[in-house]
Amino acid sequence: GLTYVGGRFKARRHASLQSNLPPSTGQPQLRTKTDRWLSQEANKLLQGNEMVQQQAYGLDREANSTLGAASIRALYLVLTDRRLLVIHARVGAFGPLHENRGVQVYDRTDIVQVWSQERHVRFVFREAKELDFFAEWSERHLSNQRRFLRDVPRLLGVQSPANVPQLAPG
Repeated sequence: GLTYVGGRFKARRHASLQSNLPPSTGQPQLRTKTDRWLSQEANKLLQGNEMVQQQAYGLDREANSTLGAASIRALYLVLTDRRLLVIHARVGAFGPLHENRGVQVYDRTDIVQVWSQERHVRFVFREAKELDFFAEWSERHLSNQRRFLRDVPRLLGVQSPANVPQLAPG
């Protein structure tokens, strides 16, 4: 019975990421304290009239072992109309920590491929560099998680989990 219920929840989550509507490019909703904190951090990094289109919180890998859990990094991703901002943080025991432990910045033109499969998004950059991002499903702390998962692969041009046999962290 639990397997059936788990499968139904997974199917419902996966269906929530499918849409025939155009991807959202407007400002993310700022309903929570973490939404507002991330917006303030992103605003410090914006150039000129650059606009934030998407933002989300997640991890750099799947948390599936105790040994691997020690090396997991929390990531805040902010997609603007020009760049992808990656803000590094520590993993909090009770939710996202409001901290900036360093920023990586990628021009959108340097993103050559984006693959997504449920909550896992892999960004492939020029020179074969990759970034794996595992977004949290819960929108308790950040209001735009599913919007990010649904729209970012479409905004950046490629969403083809059918062509990718398995998205293993790498």
